[in-house]
Amino acid sequence: MNFRFFPEFERHAQRVISSDEFRDRFEALSRSGDRPGMIRISLEALGDPDISIGDMYRGKNEARSKELRREATVAGEVAHPDKAAAILTEALALAPSRSQLFFEILVQRARASYRQGHLMRCAKDCQYFEEVISRVQDQAFMEESRVDVLLLHSDCYKDLGASSRSNGYLNEAMRCIRELASKRCDEDYQGDDYDERFRIEKLELLKYFLNRKQQRVDNTDKPLRAEENVPVVEGKTNDFLSSCSDAIALGNDKMKGRFLYAVRDIDPGSVLIVDRPFSFSTDIAALHKNCLYCHASLRLQDVITVPCQNCQTVRYCSQKCCEFAWDEFHKFECQIFDYFYENKIQKTNSLLAYRTVITALYNQNFELNVNQEFLQVHSNDKNPLDISILKTYEPQDYKTVFSLETNCALSNPKDNLERAIQSIFFAKCLIYSLNYFHSEANDYKKHLQILAVALLHNMQTINCNAYEIVENIRDEETKILEPHNVGGAIYTSVSLSNHSCYPNIVRHSFPNGIVVVKSIRFISKSSEILDCYGQHFIENKKDLRRKLLAEKYYFKCQCQACSADWPMTLPNDQFNFKCRTCSKPCRRTRTTVQCTVCNKKIEISKFCNLLKNSIKKRLTALTKMYDGNYNEALPLLLEHAKCIDEILVEPSLEAIKTQQSIIQCLNATSSTSI
Repeated sequence: MNFRFFPEFERHAQRVISSDEFRDRFEALSRSGDRPGMIRISLEALGDPDISIGDMYRGKNEARSKELRREATVAGEVAHPDKAAAILTEALALAPSRSQLFFEILVQRARASYRQGHLMRCAKDCQYFEEVISRVQDQAFMEESRVDVLLLHSDCYKDLGASSRSNGYLNEAMRCIRELASKRCDEDYQGDDYDERFRIEKLELLKYFLNRKQQRVDNTDKPLRAEENVPVVEGKTNDFLSSCSDAIALGNDKMKGRFLYAVRDIDPGSVLIVDRPFSFSTDIAALHKNCLYCHASLRLQDVITVPCQNCQTVRYCSQKCCEFAWDEFHKFECQIFDYFYENKIQKTNSLLAYRTVITALYNQNFELNVNQEFLQVHSNDKNPLDISILKTYEPQDYKTVFSLETNCALSNPKDNLERAIQSIFFAKCLIYSLNYFHSEANDYKKHLQILAVALLHNMQTINCNAYEIVENIRDEETKILEPHNVGGAIYTSVSLSNHSCYPNIVRHSFPNGIVVVKSIRFISKSSEILDCYGQHFIENKKDLRRKLLAEKYYFKCQCQACSADWPMTLPNDQFNFKCRTCSKPCRRTRTTVQCTVCNKKIEISKFCNLLKNSIKKRLTALTKMYDGNYNEALPLLLEHAKCIDEILVEPSLEAIKTQQSIIQCLNATSSTSI
C-alpha cells in the first residue's frame, strides 16, 4: 500500500498492530525500556510500508502575490500605511524568490516603512535588497530600483544621525547613476560632444531619481542604539560544565541522580548558566510572528520579515538567519513541513526530535555524512551514557543530549507506541529529504530502523527535558511583562538542574535560543541549584503539584515546600525572623527575638526597622518598574532580597513578592515583543 499522508499511515498502522499478541510484546519491550525492540517489531508488523513523501508544504503563489500587492497599493493610497506594509509582507512571502515581482514588492515595502517613519525597518529592507540582488546574475531589470534603494538607504541613516553610513550609500547611488548615464550615451549617442551629452544624461537621471524619492512622516524611530548583549556567567567558566559558572558544580546522588550545587555563596542576580540549544523548534502560532532561526519578534518596529526562498510558511528577521536556517536544518524539512503541524503530531514534539537528529548527523562544515558514532549509539540505545567519561560537558555535543533521562520504561506503553509509529514515519521523511538534496545519501535507507530509534529516543527525551523559548510582552494596563511561548529547545546544561516548588533560579530567553539562568535569591554554599518545572507552591496545593509532576516527570517531589507542606496563602503582615548569627528560626516575645538554637537575643525593634527600611527599596523599585525603568529597579530589589534572606524565615510573602519583581526586571532585559 502507498501512503501519502500521516493519518493514512497511522490508520494502517493501527489496523496492523491491533492484535493482542503484538500489543503484549510491545508493552513488555516498553516496560523494559527497549527502544530498538519496540521499533523492530513495529517495522516487522508494518512490513516496511511504502510511504510516498514530498510536496507537503505551501509553495510560492505568484498570482496571489500580485493580488496582494494591488491591495497594498490601494491601502497605501487611502492613508493606511501600516495595513499596506502588512499586506506587502504577505505578498513577499508568496512571490517567487529573486523574481522581478519579489524585488518590486520589497522596494514597495521599504518605501512604506520609510513613509511611516520606521527608519530601521526601512534600512534593513534596503540591506536585504542588496544582499539578495547580489546573488542574481542578470541585474539589468532592477538597475533603476537599486538606485532608488541606495538613495532610500542613505536617507534612512541620515535621519538616524549616522552620516558616514548615509554618505557611503549616497556615493554608491551616484556611482550607479554615472554607470547608467554612460550606458545610455553608449547606446544612443556617438557624437563628438560625448562629454556634454554624458553630463546632461547624468543630470536628467539624477533629477529623475530625486523626484521619485519617498517622503516620510515625522520620525517615530529612535536614534541608533547598541543591541542588548547576552550576559556572561558569574566569575570564571566551569572547567567541566562549559556553559556554567565556576560558582556551581555537578553532583550525583543515588536517589535523585545528577544535580547542580553551589560551591560558594551566591548572591541574588548572579548569572549561573548561559546555555545554547542543541536543537530548537518554533510553535505553530509563532511561525508568522517570530524568526524561525533566532526567534526575534517580527512585530518590533526595527525588524523586517524575510520569507523562505522555497515555501510561504516560515519567516525570518534577516537574510543571514534565512541562510543559516536553510543550511542547518530547514532544507531537510521545508518540503515536508506541514506534516509536523498536524494536531496530533505536535503533542510529541516530532519537529524538535527531527531537528535533533538532523543536527547530530551534521559535521562542522555542514556536510552530510553517515555519523558512525551516532549510528552506533542508537543501534543499542539502552544504557544511559556516563558523562564522567567526557572531558568537558559541551551543550553542542550530542553525547550530552543522549545522556539525558528519557523515562522510557516508566512511560505509558500506549504513548510509546504512538511515538514509535511517528518515529518510523518521520524516519522515512528524513531519508526522503536527505536523498532529495544529497543523492549520495541513499545508504541511509538501510539505516531506517536506527533513525527511527533515534527519533523515538529524542521524542522521549524532549517530553521530560525540553524547555520553552519565550518572549516577554508588556501589558500597558497592568504594566506587567508576561512571558509568551514561541518555541521549544533542548538545553543540556539547564537540564542538569532539579525541580523545586520554591526555586532559587529563573530562566530567560535571549536571541538565537540562548537561555540565561540567574539566581533570584541567596544560595548558600553546598545548596542545590533548583529550577521550577511549572509547579510553584503559591499556585497549587501540594497534592496537585505532586500529581502533575509525577505524571510528566515520574518523580515524587520532596522539595522543601512539599516536605514541610507550606501553605499557598501567606500572611501579608506577619514576619518570622531568623538569627543573623546561625540563620535558625527565632522565638518572638513582645520586645525581643531569641534564636531557638544559639539562644542569642536581639531587640525586635532592630529587626523591624531594618525590614521597614529595606521594604522601602522594594516599593521604590516598583515605581521605577511601573515607569519602565527596570535597570534602575533591579539593583534595589537585589539589595532588598539579600536583606530579607538574612532576617526572615521561609516561606515569606515578602520574599515571594521580591522574587517576582526581580523576575519582572530580568524579563525586561531578555527577548521582548509588542
